[in-house]
Amino acid sequence: MATWKSYRKPSFAGLKSAIAGIPVHHCQGAPEFDAVQDMYRNAFSNFINQSIYIDTSAADCSLSVLNRHVVLHGMDSGNFYRIEDVHRLLLAFDLLVDLLSMSSGLYYWVVPDTATGYSERNEYYELLRTGNISVRDAAAREFEFLSEHPNYVRPTNEPVVLYGL
Repeated sequence: MATWKSYRKPSFAGLKSAIAGIPVHHCQGAPEFDAVQDMYRNAFSNFINQSIYIDTSAADCSLSVLNRHVVLHGMDSGNFYRIEDVHRLLLAFDLLVDLLSMSSGLYYWVVPDTATGYSERNEYYELLRTGNISVRDAAAREFEFLSEHPNYVRPTNEPVVLYGL
């Protein structure tokens, strides 16, 4: 059996190349998704190339310190955990997930496209924000929302005993 040590980790050039080479999935009847996928791929590639993996001699760290050399080697005396950088990382991850979903042909809208769907979620988030919902009721609502997605499959090892759902 191979262990993790027997696998060579990818090079940065290989990673950049893999991101740039994420294939386009042609959605029948929706050619605009080709352009969206190209735009997402370019945006993610730019983020990786111009922020994360750019050589520090060419990096502009005045806006962000999201650079592997700056963070890993402690090249900045400031705080590496700026809230703006956390937000950028979350947006980059979200962008990558959307891109990979589209390129594999599994892209479905998760956000509801009806006023009722929005208001149901708004009511739920308000209950969460104010603490006026039990864990059991929150789990039930989450299950209802997740069940609306066409690809959702409830895990068999989910701790439903805790919620009785």
